[in-house]
Amino acid sequence: MQRKELRRLERRHSLRKRILAGGTAVLIALGMAVGGTAPAFSTGGGGASTNPNTTEYWQAKYPNAVACYYHESNGGSHGSVVDGAVVLGEYGSDWPGDRWEVLIVKGGSNGGDGNGNMVYELPQAGLKNTYYPPTNPNNGKPFGVSHWIVCKGETPAPEVPKAGNDLDCVTATNYPGRALTNGDHINMDVVQDGKKFQINAQIDRRQSQDPRSESGLVVRVNAPGFSNIVLPITNAQRDSGIFEFEYSTYLTGSWTIEWVQFNSTYFNQDRNSAKFLICGDLPTEELVEPTVDSTPMTCDTDGSYTLDPVEGVVWFVAVTALDGTPADDDFEQVDPGTYPVSTDQTVHVRAEVESDEYGFAPETQTEWAIDFERPGDCAPPPCIPDEFISYTYNNTNNTGVVTVVQPQGYDDQLCAPLYVTAAAWAFDRHDNQWTQTLVVANEINGGTAITEPGTYEYGAPVGCGQGDIYASRTAFPKPSPFLNGPNNPAWPDGVTPWPFVETFLHNMGFDGPNPTYMVTQPGCNALEPVAPDYTAIDKCEQYGSLTLDDSSPYISYIVRDEEGTVVDAADAKEGTFTVTAVAAFPYVLKNYPAGGWVVELGDYRECVEPTFTANPVTDVDCVSNVPYISSQVSVTDPDGTLPAGTPVYMVFAYPGDASQNHEVQIGVLDADGNLVGDDVLWPGAAVDGDGNATDWPGWDFVDGAWVPTAAYEQFGWTRDLTAVTIRVNPEIEVPLSYPGPTEACYGPVEIAPVPVASECDEQQGLGFDLPAITGVTWFVNGEERSGFQPVTVAGDYVVTFEIDADAEGGPFALTPGAEDEFTFSYTAEDLTACDPPVLPVTDAQLAFLAPTCELGQRLDPENYVFDAELAEHVSTTVEGSSYTVVFRILDSAEDAVFDQSPDVTVDGRTVTDEGKTLTFTGTLSGVLTGEECDRVIEVVDPYGVTDTCLEGASYYVRLVEGVEYTITVNGGTPTVVNWSGTNEVRTFSAAPGDVLNITAAAT
Repeated sequence: MQRKELRRLERRHSLRKRILAGGTAVLIALGMAVGGTAPAFSTGGGGASTNPNTTEYWQAKYPNAVACYYHESNGGSHGSVVDGAVVLGEYGSDWPGDRWEVLIVKGGSNGGDGNGNMVYELPQAGLKNTYYPPTNPNNGKPFGVSHWIVCKGETPAPEVPKAGNDLDCVTATNYPGRALTNGDHINMDVVQDGKKFQINAQIDRRQSQDPRSESGLVVRVNAPGFSNIVLPITNAQRDSGIFEFEYSTYLTGSWTIEWVQFNSTYFNQDRNSAKFLICGDLPTEELVEPTVDSTPMTCDTDGSYTLDPVEGVVWFVAVTALDGTPADDDFEQVDPGTYPVSTDQTVHVRAEVESDEYGFAPETQTEWAIDFERPGDCAPPPCIPDEFISYTYNNTNNTGVVTVVQPQGYDDQLCAPLYVTAAAWAFDRHDNQWTQTLVVANEINGGTAITEPGTYEYGAPVGCGQGDIYASRTAFPKPSPFLNGPNNPAWPDGVTPWPFVETFLHNMGFDGPNPTYMVTQPGCNALEPVAPDYTAIDKCEQYGSLTLDDSSPYISYIVRDEEGTVVDAADAKEGTFTVTAVAAFPYVLKNYPAGGWVVELGDYRECVEPTFTANPVTDVDCVSNVPYISSQVSVTDPDGTLPAGTPVYMVFAYPGDASQNHEVQIGVLDADGNLVGDDVLWPGAAVDGDGNATDWPGWDFVDGAWVPTAAYEQFGWTRDLTAVTIRVNPEIEVPLSYPGPTEACYGPVEIAPVPVASECDEQQGLGFDLPAITGVTWFVNGEERSGFQPVTVAGDYVVTFEIDADAEGGPFALTPGAEDEFTFSYTAEDLTACDPPVLPVTDAQLAFLAPTCELGQRLDPENYVFDAELAEHVSTTVEGSSYTVVFRILDSAEDAVFDQSPDVTVDGRTVTDEGKTLTFTGTLSGVLTGEECDRVIEVVDPYGVTDTCLEGASYYVRLVEGVEYTITVNGGTPTVVNWSGTNEVRTFSAAPGDVLNITAAAT
C-alpha cells in the first residue's frame, strides 16, 4: 500500500508541473475585448462631485475619460439635438483621447439611472446614431432634452503579463514581459520510446512564401513527423505578450520532457533526472479487490449490507422486489458504508474501478445480488402509541406541523386516529372588540384523519383577529360561525365508537408547545382609503385624468358619472365624477367622507393654431472668413401651445431626398413668442477657439491639403440652396443663399505651383528654378530643395511639392486640375552648352587595422580622413568579411560634391546622388598564416600525465586532429596510439594497480 501511494503521488505530480503561473489559448491565441454602445444605468457618486449633473462627476466615474463637456442644447463641434435626440459630431483628430467615452442625456427627473439620465457608453458619431433621454411613463415617449454631457476618452493600452514561463504536459508558455517579437522561442528536449529529439517553436519575420500575417510575424514549428508548419500572428496576439506552444498536439503515447529553453530562461537547465516531466498515457499497475458484507433480517431486527471502502473502487446499487432483475438505469452510485434494510427486497451491488490507474485482480467478484426477507413466523407488531406523536406551533401565524414516527418493532398504524382543525376569526369592528366572525376552518391532512407515520401541516393564518387549534380522537371539530368554540358533531345513526371529545391540541398530551390562540392589535382591520388623484383640464386640446390608489388589496373604488353610471377610471376624461370606496371582509373603513369624493375635471376644447406674426427674416454675414446666419422670428400663439423655451429650427432641404434634410436649432421662443438666440454657423463651417475659420462647406482637409468634396457631412450641397424652412410648430419657407466670394468671406486660397526652367546662368550654370511660394515645399527626386537647382549630371529631375494648408496667409488648396508633378530632362549635350558652375569638391579615405595571427583585417573608423565642414561619415557595416562604408555631403554645404574625376581610381569606390553620396565596398583579409604564427591545437582529456591506480578495467583516449598520443604502462616501452577507420575513441584493457603515463604532442 505504501508503494502504491508513493506511485500515485508521483503520477499526480507528473501530470501537471508548473514553473510559474499564467497562460491561455492554443498555439498562439490571445483573448481580445470587444465592446459596443448600450445605455448603462449608472448610480453616480464618487470623484470630485456627487452631483450627476456636473462634468466632474462623470470625469471621476469613468477612468478612461480625459475631458467632459456640458451642453444645454447645441454642442458646436461636439454635436447637436435633432428631433429630441442627441447626435454626436465626428471625433476631432486634434482632440485629447481617441474616442467618445460616454454620453449622458438628461430629461425628466427619475428615469434611466434614477436621476433622469440615460447613460450611453462608447457612443458613435453621425446622424444614424441618435441618443434619447429617458421615456415619459405617462405617454411612452422620451422626455425633452434638459441638457447633455459628453466625455472624450483614451482607449486603454493592452496589459502585458510579467516575464516568466509555464510548463505542463499539454503546453509550454513563454512570457517575455513585452510584446512578442522576432526571435522569441521555445526549445524542448523530449524522450519517447528510448529516442531523444527536439520540438521547437520560434517567432520569425514573415517571408514571401509564408501565409499572410497582420503583424508581419509568424510562428515556425519543428516537430517529428511534421514539416514546414507556419502560423500567422495577429497584432493583438503580438501585443499580448503571451507565446503559448501546445506541443502535445504533435505527440502520442507517453513521453518525458528533460529540458526546455524559454528565450534565455530554462526548465531543468542542469538536466537533473529527478526533475524530468513524465507525460502522456501511463500504464496501470494498481490491482484492487472489492468486498461486500451483509446481515439478514430477523423478526426483531432489520438487515443491512456493507460496502467496504477500497481505494480505486466505485460502488453502484439497485433495489428490486425479491428475485427481480434491475435495468442498467436502475443503478445509482453510492458511497462506501453500511446501509439498513427493513422491507423484503433484493439489493444488487456492482463495483467499478475509479480510473485507468486501477484494475481488478484476476477472478475478482464485482457483482452481488443480496436477498433480504423477514421470517414468515413472526408475531404481528403493536400499534403506535401517543408517545410517538409530537407537534410544533408558530404563534405568529397560527400554523404548525404534527409528526408521527414509527419506532422499531411497531406497526405502521396509530392506536387511535387523530383529528385536528385550525380556525381563524376576524373582528367585526375597527376597535378589535367582540363580536368576531369565523373566517376559515382548515382540517388537517386534507380532511382525512391521521392514522399512520408522517408529517402533517396544519394552520389557519390570521389576518386580523385570533386563531385556535382544536383536536379530537373521534371526528373533526366543527367551529361555529361566531367565536364560541366548536360544535359537537353527532355520529351517524348506529355508529358510536366512543363518545366525541374535543379540546385544544395542547390538551391532548402530545409533546409540543401551548397553541391556544393569538389576538392581533386593536385597529388592525381598520383601513383608511386614499382620495383619488386627478388632473383637471387647464389648456386646450387636453383631457383630464383620474387615478385610483391600488396600494391596498382590500379596498376597491367605484367611479360614477353625473348620471350615476359606473365607468372605468381610464374613461374619466372630462366632466364631474363621484368616487366611493368599499372594504373587503374582514376589513372596515375609517377616516372616510360620507358619500365619497366628487371630482371635477372640466370640459375639453379645441386649440387655435399658432401663426407667424410676420414672415421670418434671415440673412448671412461673414466674420473672420466665417459665414454666420442671423434670423428674426415672431409667433402669435392665442392658446399658449408654444411655451417659453420652445426650440426653433432651420431646415436645409437635401435635393431629391427629404430623409437627408439637415436641421439646425437657431434658438428658442421667449414668453412673448419672439426668437431668442445667437447667430449660427452655416452647416459645414467651423471655427477655432478664437473664432477663426477651420472648415468651409464643400471642402475637406486630406493629407495636409484642402480639396473640394461632395461628401454629405461637408455640406457642399447647401451652397446651391436658395431657400430654407423655419420650423417651430407652424413652419414657413424663407429665402436664404450662401454668400458669394468676397474679401470677408472666402474658402481656401487656390494656388498652382510651377517650377521655371532657365538658360545657362553665368554664375550658376545650367539648371531650373523653384519659385518661393507661401505654403509650398519643393522636392527634387524625393529630396527637399528650394531656389535655383544647378544641373551637373545628365538625366531626369522629377519635381514635386507639398502644400501646408495652415501656413500664414492660408488656408491654401491646390487649384483643381493643376499639375502636381514636373520632369526636367537633360542630356550630355545640354551640359556642354554652357560652362558648369564651380563647385567645392572634396573626398574621403578609409583606415584599416592590419591582420594578426589571431585577428583578421579590421576597419578603423576613428582614423577615417574627410573634410568635416563639407561631409560626414554616415555608417560602417561589416557582414562576415564584406564591408560597406558611406559618406554624405552635409546639407549646410549644398553646393559641394565628392570628386568624380577619372583620376580617382579606388576599387569599390562609387559616387551617386549627383555627387552627394560616396560609398566604399570591399573584402577584409583574414588572419595571418605561416611559420611566423605558432600553431595552437586544442587538446581534450585525457592529456598530460596520469599517475594514479585504476580501479576500472579499461582506459581510453580521444582523437584530436594534429595531436599524437604516447602511452607508457608500468614504466615499459612507450607506445604511439594509431588510428584506423572512422573510430574517434581507442579503448585499452588495464589491470587493477597499473600505472599509466599518457602524453600528447603536436604533429
